[in-house]
Amino acid sequence: MSNNYFEEEQFTNNDFSNNQILANKYVECTFNNCDFSNANLTDSDFIECTFINCNLGMVNMSGTGLKEVSFEGCKFTGTDFSVCSQIMLNFIFKSSILDYSIFNNLNLKRVSFSDCNIKEAQFTNCNMEECNFNNSNLERTFFEGNNLKKADFRTAYNYVIDPAQNMLKKAKFSTHGLAGLLQNHGIDIY
Repeated sequence: MSNNYFEEEQFTNNDFSNNQILANKYVECTFNNCDFSNANLTDSDFIECTFINCNLGMVNMSGTGLKEVSFEGCKFTGTDFSVCSQIMLNFIFKSSILDYSIFNNLNLKRVSFSDCNIKEAQFTNCNMEECNFNNSNLERTFFEGNNLKKADFRTAYNYVIDPAQNMLKKAKFSTHGLAGLLQNHGIDIY
């Protein structure tokens, strides 16, 4: 598939794994139970699309546009989002697996991660102002140099965020999560 335009299409149970899907444009399309693992989506654009129960593990997103895209129940193990096109980058994640994913130097303002597993992922030098990590597992996820102003971690768990390495003004945390803010400072909390 190359140099194609799709609008309001439904893709169900398609296997795009290991394929080159270059410079395609998808507008208001829905992908349901599709396998994109190890696919190459270089320079493709997804505008107001929905992905449901799709596997996007190790997908190549170099220059890929994600504009108003919703991912629900998707798997992104090892996906590097930092190579996506940053023009109008906007997405939400619900009940998805983002383990080992990379989010570096991105504007993620107001992005929602709801009921997600985000284990051993990396967030470096991102604008994450007003992000929401509702009920998400952030076990061994690395945060450094991020703007986390007004971000909501109240129901997130297993996170370690160093306040000396991230801007946290008016970020929201629950009392049970305070240990994750103080762990790097050698303070014991009982």
